[in-house]
Amino acid sequence: MSALPGPIRLLSSILPALCWSLIAIHAQEAATQSLDALRNRFSEQRLLLEKPVTDLNQLYEKQLAALREKVKGEGDLEKTLVVDQEIRDYQNPDHAPGNRFAEIDRLREIYRTELQKRRAEVASVLPTYLASYLEQLNALSKELTRQDRLQEAVAVRDEATSVQQLIADSSNAPGIPSAAPQSPSNAGGRMNGIGFGNKEDPLGIPPRGITDVVSIKYWERETFDTGWVALRANGMVLTDQERRVSSTQDRIIAFDCSAAGILMVREDGTIDGSLCKFQVPEEQKADIVDLVDVTLGRNEGPLNRESAVGVKKDGSLVWWGPGAPAGGDAGPPDDARRNIATVVSGRGVFTALRKDGRLVVWKSGEGSVPLPAALERDRFQQVVMSEQHTLALKENGEVVAWGQNSEGQCDVPADLGPCTEVRVLHNVLSLARKRDGTWAAWGRDYGGLRDRLQGTSKKTHVLGRLFPPGQNAYAVWIETAE
Repeated sequence: MSALPGPIRLLSSILPALCWSLIAIHAQEAATQSLDALRNRFSEQRLLLEKPVTDLNQLYEKQLAALREKVKGEGDLEKTLVVDQEIRDYQNPDHAPGNRFAEIDRLREIYRTELQKRRAEVASVLPTYLASYLEQLNALSKELTRQDRLQEAVAVRDEATSVQQLIADSSNAPGIPSAAPQSPSNAGGRMNGIGFGNKEDPLGIPPRGITDVVSIKYWERETFDTGWVALRANGMVLTDQERRVSSTQDRIIAFDCSAAGILMVREDGTIDGSLCKFQVPEEQKADIVDLVDVTLGRNEGPLNRESAVGVKKDGSLVWWGPGAPAGGDAGPPDDARRNIATVVSGRGVFTALRKDGRLVVWKSGEGSVPLPAALERDRFQQVVMSEQHTLALKENGEVVAWGQNSEGQCDVPADLGPCTEVRVLHNVLSLARKRDGTWAAWGRDYGGLRDRLQGTSKKTHVLGRLFPPGQNAYAVWIETAE
């Protein structure tokens, strides 16, 4: 099965030329047309604008059809059904494949990486295209008004209002990043893990028999007391201590955990802080709504330094907690307050992944933290943080790391190649998932965990704790069948 080709070169030539040709249409010419004629012209040109995405979809469908013939010819019923589901649902944004196998996983990854690039290219020129259309609509509305054709002018004005909304929406449209919180509508998988010392069995009793976990996070309750928190596809949150910690009436879509406790985001966008040591201030409750994700600051020291950052549906941020009073210098810098895809945190440091793929870093109460100079212009699709080092995945699949490097955790292997996911285990171990689905691990091999994870597959969302002398050394992950 051949791989999908690289980005269509039309994106660097035809799209900009198309936009400039649209701008070049004079307002006087637009005023001589009817609304229907103007709308039809721009509809046709928008189809051309989006043609690279359409072409990619058609190519992917051909690849899927060829794969279906192959697995059908082998008499493999289960694989044929998986391919059929992908053919039906791959354009559905909520589509989350359940059963998988290596060949279709490879095609999916190539397709989704390329789709992300092409959508980002289209999104970068769409506002210019829409602004040109809006200019011509306004010109037509003025001309119709001068001619006392008011009913037609009202129709044009209404179309202009719709285009203005499209321009506003396009400025908040997702671009490169793919690190948005995983929806609990995904089928998920079963939890598994390895460990030694006091964590020989890091799973405990709760997850036995549970096969629909969609997200897990490392939970440092106290310095020598660590565990995990997991989100199931049915919206239930469980931990290594309790089978259920969320309310049976609530459906949770995102969460975070730290020594301050657990914060959860309900499906209606509100916060459940019942398991957190600090609450949303009364004066901020009206603004902390419409959330899709939340991150805790994991600050060292007393509770009065803890803080939380929430991502809203419109990409703006809200923040609260004793360590981050609302507004002022205590909050994120200006370029991290809107158009945000997701936020992660280390020890008192937050990193926001913007929808345009840029990273913005700040320390609660202290302002911006500079990125390594070589990365300032790069675009990313995922970022993760330990307490003291950061791992990020560029748009092209390249992995970069910075921060503390006492155990080689920032020494990305030279032969790693393009990857699809990155993770960190505590402060001393880094992992990246290669395009073939296997994991590469580097940094400290405490207890043999690095070598036991190296080259493994069927794992996603790997996380854990490495802490000498081994009281809490473990790794856990979500495992899905090929």
